[in-house]
Amino acid sequence: MALPASPRARRLSAPSWLDTRFVLGLLLVLVSVVVGARVLAGADRADSVYAVTHDLAGGTPLLASDLRPVRVRLLDDRAGYVSAVGPKPVGYVLDRPLGADEFLPRRALRVGTPAEMRLVTVPVATHHYPAELRHGDVVDLYVSPKALAGGAPSAPVLVAPRVLVNAVSDADGSRLSSTAGVGIALRVPVARVARVVAAGQGAVDLVRIPSEPPRPSADGSP
Repeated sequence: MALPASPRARRLSAPSWLDTRFVLGLLLVLVSVVVGARVLAGADRADSVYAVTHDLAGGTPLLASDLRPVRVRLLDDRAGYVSAVGPKPVGYVLDRPLGADEFLPRRALRVGTPAEMRLVTVPVATHHYPAELRHGDVVDLYVSPKALAGGAPSAPVLVAPRVLVNAVSDADGSRLSSTAGVGIALRVPVARVARVVAAGQGAVDLVRIPSEPPRPSADGSP
């Protein structure tokens, strides 16, 4: 009697969905690696530009202490700001006010002429200068000549208009602590140095000129 043929053994095969999941997982890993690499590369391409360390009035000649380098992504605006890769633009003059931590725009700079300027310190009595006067402020310097004995007081005379304050200190070099007055260093054009020095023989008054807010240009840029 013939025995029935035994059925052919069926081999187990890997399900097709396992291959699909493996490929998708591998693709996700590769995409994550690529995206991470692009993010890191983008961080390395951050621009280094100069920012101002404190509020500066328009007309202020820049000092090294007025600027610090910062790293930032500027995208398409990088050409509009002063790169910190090069030297600080010391001696350039601001055409408009800038606030603390504001990036330094190229359009806000003009070439200064330090050779035509001098630092002159004038004594100013208490209450004859604005409160919180500081480096970078712009002032008009008036002097009231001393009246002769029995004579009428003389009217104040504008000796130096629109001069920059370089420093404010009392006789000890500290900031605005003397009750007798202060010495205020001003950046004065050479042609006015003699008149400013002579102003110390009278009563000096400093009148601060408020800084104007920046006005946008015709194309809306700073």
